[in-house]
Amino acid sequence: MMRIAVLMPTQPVPVKGGAERLTEGIVRKLRERGYSADLVKVEVDERSWETLLEGYCKFFYLDLSSYDLVISTKAPSYMVRHRNHVSYLYHTVRVFYDMFHEISHDKESYRRRDIVHSLDKYGLSPKRVRRHFVNGSQVVKRLIEADSYWRSIPFEVLHPPSPLEGFREGDYKYVFIVGRLHRWKRIDLVAKAMRYIKGDVQLLIAGDGEDRGVIEEIASRDRRIELLGEVSDDELLELYANALVVPFTPKWEDFGLVTVEAFMSKKPVITCTDSGEPAVIVKDGVSGFVCPPKPREVAKRIRYFLKWPDEARRMGRNGYRTAKEITWSNLIAKLLGLEQSSSGSRRVKVLVADNQVLDPPVGGGRVRIYDLYRSLPPEFEVTYVGSFDWLGPAYREQMLDERLKEICVPMTVPHIAVNSLVSRACGGEVTLDVTTPFLMRLTPLYKRVLRYHLDECDVVVCSHPWVYPYIGEKRPLIYDAHNCEYYIKREILGGTFLGRILAWLVKRLEGRVCRECDAIFVCSEEDAELFKRIYGVDGSKIHVIPNGVRTDVVKMAPLERKEEAKRELGASGSVVLFVGSPYRPNIEAARFICSKLAEELDSCEFLVVGGITEEHVGCKPGNVRFMGIVDFSTLMKVYEASDVAVNPVTRGSGSNVKMFWYMAAGVPVVTTEVGARGIRGEHMKHFIVAELEDFPRYIRLLLEDRELYLRIRREARKLVEEEYDCRVIARRAGEVMLKLLERRRDEGSHSV
Repeated sequence: MMRIAVLMPTQPVPVKGGAERLTEGIVRKLRERGYSADLVKVEVDERSWETLLEGYCKFFYLDLSSYDLVISTKAPSYMVRHRNHVSYLYHTVRVFYDMFHEISHDKESYRRRDIVHSLDKYGLSPKRVRRHFVNGSQVVKRLIEADSYWRSIPFEVLHPPSPLEGFREGDYKYVFIVGRLHRWKRIDLVAKAMRYIKGDVQLLIAGDGEDRGVIEEIASRDRRIELLGEVSDDELLELYANALVVPFTPKWEDFGLVTVEAFMSKKPVITCTDSGEPAVIVKDGVSGFVCPPKPREVAKRIRYFLKWPDEARRMGRNGYRTAKEITWSNLIAKLLGLEQSSSGSRRVKVLVADNQVLDPPVGGGRVRIYDLYRSLPPEFEVTYVGSFDWLGPAYREQMLDERLKEICVPMTVPHIAVNSLVSRACGGEVTLDVTTPFLMRLTPLYKRVLRYHLDECDVVVCSHPWVYPYIGEKRPLIYDAHNCEYYIKREILGGTFLGRILAWLVKRLEGRVCRECDAIFVCSEEDAELFKRIYGVDGSKIHVIPNGVRTDVVKMAPLERKEEAKRELGASGSVVLFVGSPYRPNIEAARFICSKLAEELDSCEFLVVGGITEEHVGCKPGNVRFMGIVDFSTLMKVYEASDVAVNPVTRGSGSNVKMFWYMAAGVPVVTTEVGARGIRGEHMKHFIVAELEDFPRYIRLLLEDRELYLRIRREARKLVEEEYDCRVIARRAGEVMLKLLERRRDEGSHSV
């Protein structure tokens, strides 16, 4: 029987927080699976420098040679010496990392920080640790921000489930917080929010800690706030079950079991933009809210659930779908090197490579990548490697979904500077994508990161053709063609001599990718025909994987909500919506709205959402509002408020993601034929197809003909649910990948 030691530093004053509960849960689950597992506790006093160093030494000199496997957790347990050491890092000593400048400033503090950093590099060295796991991406982010050395360590994010059992969904009665009463947990933020909430709603706070006096002082002025102190597991389950909402607003939290436990109880979570991993796990407007760390902002979200309790149920159930995918089976299998999917086989590792950032997923291309690849079946896990195409951001690695990791490398100053010169020579057109094939060499870190993950993956997806020169010989290879890029670029860049040369280079590159890849994903049948005609592609390697929408995320709001949503947005009358990134066809569409539609429909208010601004368009009528890029919850509110959506684009290929979002949200659409390309819908049933000059007439028709309005709203939603839900589309994409892998294995066996 395998003997396993799980290490846990303890404090002189016993505390049973999330880390302690998780570690005990790991030991319990190992024993349930037949392993001989021991929880090895070592006291580490972090209250003084000398006792902290003593803790590092205690773990270093710990003799665990009789065990077959050692699993370290919090700092400094990874100092242990063992032949088979797996690190499941909860966090390092934070006062020497992200919290250093909040606490320490003198020269001696800097010296001590350097010592701790050196010890941590030694303790977590790949020479001493076989596998590196972290409970949240924030742990890695902190390390990298402190020292770029940590980029070389292959950390894998492994979200833990709750060690509690017996979660249930009860009533929705009160606001509930649980956690250690410590300033980094910011319980006071929620307590202060209560002053902006009217009514008798209670705030119940479970837990204890050094900041109890601060919370008691706030509670003394508000009888609705009740401190419960430490509670038993059964009491905690009951408190979760009957909560309306669970705020969890720490500062740069590693993981936080509270989020998962609230979701398992089907409760929404309110967290903050600087809360770390909870802000990654909670999807704004889907499973809760992610808001600025201010009492008024937290209060605003609590008031929303008080007013709309059905929304608390909806978001809580969305959260439950996320939490139930975080399982003990997966965690134990990973720690023991037995990575398996639910079917019992190893997960297929997919690498998606592109030249853009993925988070936030705004713009059609990003939304396609995000929704398609996070929706792949459970036997797949996806790593996305992209780049920041503006100056300022640092290297970023984070989990965007349970099986979707994003890695973004910042482009260098020379890279962006040279591209700016090219753009200027092309009349100011955007050229950052078309120059990537030869300028990405000025960002060498991108190629290094890409090469590392190419070695680890089973399937590689080249999203757009731009980074194909850096992929090399890795196969099987799928080209995910968002558009026929040459078809688009020859129109956009055709106005200058250099632009025409670049368009020709795009044609040559795209043709090469099409010839050398194993399969091509296209968005529409029309694009499939373009690839056959322009590049002579064999139709058998082309697969129509259309754009779509997650219908479990984008809901059709009740019509009764429309007027309330308009008031919240400061809109009135009939609202017409256009969503678009600052891409030439979208900018032209926005100009049409401002110069023609807004004038003819002066009683309507037009909302333009996305990166398009007044500067792009050159005019701004009084009934047009440019909202810019908005967060998800605001976007959902915009859909709720909108009476009609428009898509007056006149050129492009592929299909427009915005169309599927309009249709899923239940906003009837007036579109051009180009705007509806690639969608198997019918005129006057799923949307209205019109020439630009007829847009005003059809918008009026929708606003006046209630029966037509309701029919299009209903049928459009039905169409996207049946044919354009990303989960359905992703299953087809997954089947293609599995067939390519099977073919590759067969070819390998025949060559032996």
